Amino acid sequence: MKNSFTHAAKTALYLLLITGLFAACSNSTGSDDHEQEPVGIRIKSNGQGVLEYIAHPSNSTTTGSLSVANGSTNSFTVVFLDEDLDEFTPEPDEHSITFSGAGNIAVFGNINSDSAPFSFDVTGTAEGSSTFKLTMNHQGAAEFVTVDLPISVTTSSN
Repeated sequence: MKNSFTHAAKTALYLLLITGLFAACSNSTGSDDHEQEPVGIRIKSNGQGVLEYIAHPSNSTTTGSLSVANGSTNSFTVVFLDEDLDEFTPEPDEHSITFSGAGNIAVFGNINSDSAPFSFDVTGTAEGSSTFKLTMNHQGAAEFVTVDLPISVTTSSN
């Protein structure tokens, strides 16, 4: 009798451990379960990167510049960079982009956050150099804000 009780207890413990193992494995935290967090941006013109900003806690880097001729309008797209510097576009139905700055030389317009990748136009209004900031909003609140990024408006070729 003592032997059958011990056997039953061991069997119950074994089944409990196996059940616990399966329950723990079914709660996966794979990459599909969380949203990518931006650490940078890459702005492109005609598919080529023209400006890149990567935020590092100790030292951020900016490479390139936006450039447009005075009186002209150029179209750009923006993709975000994750911690592995892989490009991604956040969910358009929950995210949008806004711009600030550079109002003395350029106007940002036709901002499209409704489809991937996000796109926008820049129209040069006066020759010179300035800076702007790009903000990615999540449901109306700023989630990622760049430092001041360079923009220049050059002499029109007309």
